[in-house]
Amino acid sequence: MFDLKSKTLSGLLWSFIGSFANQIVTFIVGIILARLVTPYDYGLIGMVSVLIVIAQTFVDGGFKQALLRKKNCTENEYSTVFIFNIATAIFLYVLIFFSAGLIANFFEEPQLNLLVKVIALNLIINSFSVIQTTIFSKEVDFKIQAKITFVAALISGVFGVVLAYEGYGVWSLVYRAILASIIMSGLFWFFSTWRPKLIFSLSSFKELFGFGSKLLLSSLIDQVYWNIYYVVIGKYFSVQTLGFYTRAEMFKNLPSQNLTSIISNVSLPVLAQLQDKPIEFKNAFKRILRLTMYLTFLSLGGMIVLSETLIYVLIGPKWAESIGYLQLLCIAALFFPPSLLNINIIKIKGRGDLILKLEVIKKSLAIVSIIIGVFHGIYVMLYIIIFNSMLDCLLNSAIGGNLMGYKLKDQIFDVIPTFFNALVAGVLVYLLSIPFDSNSVLNLIFLSLTGLVVSILIGEIFRESTYMYIKNLLLSKVNFSHKHRR
Repeated sequence: MFDLKSKTLSGLLWSFIGSFANQIVTFIVGIILARLVTPYDYGLIGMVSVLIVIAQTFVDGGFKQALLRKKNCTENEYSTVFIFNIATAIFLYVLIFFSAGLIANFFEEPQLNLLVKVIALNLIINSFSVIQTTIFSKEVDFKIQAKITFVAALISGVFGVVLAYEGYGVWSLVYRAILASIIMSGLFWFFSTWRPKLIFSLSSFKELFGFGSKLLLSSLIDQVYWNIYYVVIGKYFSVQTLGFYTRAEMFKNLPSQNLTSIISNVSLPVLAQLQDKPIEFKNAFKRILRLTMYLTFLSLGGMIVLSETLIYVLIGPKWAESIGYLQLLCIAALFFPPSLLNINIIKIKGRGDLILKLEVIKKSLAIVSIIIGVFHGIYVMLYIIIFNSMLDCLLNSAIGGNLMGYKLKDQIFDVIPTFFNALVAGVLVYLLSIPFDSNSVLNLIFLSLTGLVVSILIGEIFRESTYMYIKNLLLSKVNFSHKHRR
């Protein structure tokens, strides 16, 4: 019998462990690489990554989300999507290969010609493991995924550092990405019992595409929008500026990508199991929202306050320009988790048409703001990112909330206590940081621990519900482990 509560807690735990371990390795590797390669090299990778992310959206085609939404999937559906993914990946790779010269000319960077051709191979490599990851996610089995992503990040990270030390520059970043994809795809095949069959069911394709096509278009619009900043910064500012921007994103992604990964991987399959039980569905969403925002406010709030110390201590003064970028990107990232959670609600309710309409409206308005940013500088563009993130969150939460009877104002009210906790801790840490030396490792450790202790004290004093839930959950895990050992 499917024990949903146990599966959910286990899924959340292993998704967090896997995502956090992966991000820690990636973060540490990124710090080392930032000292071995230049902002210019990272800028080149930033230009290339735009194309790959958008192309990967086409490869997925919205089918993965469609499969996750369905309670029961057939062999015909899995094999059909598998064949479609690989065929699409090969087609896109050929298209990119012959367009590489045009891409290099657009950015006026000749090196991009070969870089694009090589790194685009990831499209084909990744397409071989989409179904395996989908099946693991549907089963809320994130333990295997956690191990695979960690191993891939560790091995490819060490490989990238060695190449960078040997003077490979930007190619150390490219080969690292290729190796990570190869390891992940290989391990997913090794641990999965599913194998494709030479089946392509037109009826299954039409059914999945009916829902997935709307998600594809909305995801494509979303990805183009969020990655267009790489294009604009690289084209209209400088490659170095784009390098600083990508390093700021590296720091921001340590807490942010962990949280969004957990939300994407766990909330959709878990909530999909409850879609026919409105009360349980709503309560489960509330719990996930509160827990997510508690972690979001504390982690990103800490990143905002400690941004200067983090940059100087970990990657050095040559990256100082990234400090302001990091603070603003973290503010924008505060709105990602609730936005993504509510988008998952809309998906589960089968309203892909609403998602598409939302994306068209939001991104059409954003085009004007991006144009303004081009003429007024990088910081104006970053403020625009914050505004658009907030707009995304409000619209998605309003629509998703109405579909499940959990209105926007109620969602905001429920996360205010966690925001207050993070705000008090952040203000105290900021005040303490003023008299200290920004370049001190001890200062970084002291301020981080101070923020953590303050947040715990606030939780204990006010008995904040989300804090108490996390505390009791951790204590129950510790007690269970103790009893098991005895």
